[in-house]
Amino acid sequence: MFRNWLRSVRQAIRSLESKPFDPYAACAPKVAAALSHRGYILFQDGEVDAAIQAFNDALAYAPKSALVYNNRACAFLERCEYDLAIQDCNSALAFDPTLASAFCNRGSAYLGKLDLQRGTEDYDRCISLDPNYDVGYTNRSFASLATGDYERAIQDSDRAISLNPSYNLASRNRGIVAFCLQHFEEAKKHLAYAVELDTKAPDSMMWLLLARQRGGESQVGELAQQLALDLSKWPGPLVGLLLGSSDEQAVMLAARDQNPDKERGQLCGAYFVMGEMALINDDQDRALIFFKKSLGTGAINYLEHCAAKAELDHWTEAGTRKDDPAKA
Repeated sequence: MFRNWLRSVRQAIRSLESKPFDPYAACAPKVAAALSHRGYILFQDGEVDAAIQAFNDALAYAPKSALVYNNRACAFLERCEYDLAIQDCNSALAFDPTLASAFCNRGSAYLGKLDLQRGTEDYDRCISLDPNYDVGYTNRSFASLATGDYERAIQDSDRAISLNPSYNLASRNRGIVAFCLQHFEEAKKHLAYAVELDTKAPDSMMWLLLARQRGGESQVGELAQQLALDLSKWPGPLVGLLLGSSDEQAVMLAARDQNPDKERGQLCGAYFVMGEMALINDDQDRALIFFKKSLGTGAINYLEHCAAKAELDHWTEAGTRKDDPAKA
């Protein structure tokens, strides 16, 4: 028995000698996880460039990590670098074809490239893989809104809210759908809740201010002033315009950006808000000009584009009723 034991020990030693210990291989997964986590934190803090560098470093240690590729895709989406986001999503799915969030992110990238069909298809695939993924439903609700399918947009937003009542973007989207339908009381309810969930989000506040003003309220800015929002970052300048602390010239200047996709979307938002302010001031002709300019940007991947189209549709319907002798 002793000889058998000694033989097994010698075999084990020879095995170790043929395969020396590799500290890099042993530590690489932990290093990659730490760098990926650092990238996630930086991304959450708005440090997108630093986050991308952290994800780059993580991939040097884990070049087949679907999660790291997917996380970096999120950062590229934030910078409106849609082709790079699609590449990273494709890499993520090559290593993990069941990663629902990668389909979701790729769908958003396709929307950024103004491809609603492929974007919606990826959202469908995301939800089929994970029927409880609130982000997938929220993003698909926007795609439905962009195509004018309000019923599906409502269904998906409500589903996302039921899955995660604390997800502010789901409530924001639901409020914007109601706004597009000119159901301003309903819009105010959902948008106020979105602001409550994230008091630092100027986009939700912008839509809430618009819904309150379109709903007939005159004093609308007290909440925004209490929250002390950072109005320096877009769409903060639009909130400033609604509060009267900025003007159209300053907003148009702030909307300019070196990234053409980002600039297109920001101009779309600027024209839309100016159109809404014209409507609130009962200047329909000026409002019509701004809504058409908002649509003219072609930024169909922005919520303001959807809302500008809805306003023009309502305006056309009202004009048809007014000008049609049979309906006079």
